[in-house]
Amino acid sequence: MTSSTVCNLILHFRLMFFSDNGLHPRIERASLDGQDRKVIVYRGLLSVVALSVDTANDKLYWSDFGRQTLEVSDYNGSNRRVIIRINGLPFIDLFYYEVSNKLIYVFITNINR
Repeated sequence: MTSSTVCNLILHFRLMFFSDNGLHPRIERASLDGQDRKVIVYRGLLSVVALSVDTANDKLYWSDFGRQTLEVSDYNGSNRRVIIRINGLPFIDLFYYEVSNKLIYVFITNINR
């Protein structure tokens, strides 16, 4: 992993998801020991700054600062879609949680542009 890597561990499934925003931006997954490493999203990424997971529904969420989007896919990268475009909001982190079957996304923003 490079200095431009974001990492989020999922202990329940013994997987880790991480992004690399280098020359060829991508989101990958691997087992916790680093084995079975797979690129799951590589098209249309610019600068993934945060990852979050929904372990109940096997979904991976990420915010892409370069595209100004919040996106979601399955753990294997399929069924990818843009949830919302967030033009001009300088977000740096993302948390996902569910309350009474209602999805809530929390963005942490950097107010010191």
